[in-house]
Amino acid sequence: MGWYFRVIESGIVSPGDSLQLIDRSETHPTIEQLWRTRLDPAANPALIRAWAQHPALGKAWRAKFTERAEWLARNPQLF
Repeated sequence: MGWYFRVIESGIVSPGDSLQLIDRSETHPTIEQLWRTRLDPAANPALIRAWAQHPALGKAWRAKFTERAEWLARNPQLF
């Protein structure tokens, strides 16, 4: 799946500019784990709720996981 930079401060990145890794934690989910969970219709609701609160994820990702967890809570009979 490759790698991903989270944008902390908006700005312009031009060809030749460098990006700096500031922090890496072993507890952060990988992009592969995020997409597999996001696309799996029977994903573990507890994992979805945990990732919805994960501080390493941006607002949009947290919102998607929050919405998914809420939907699963309302529709447990489907899975």
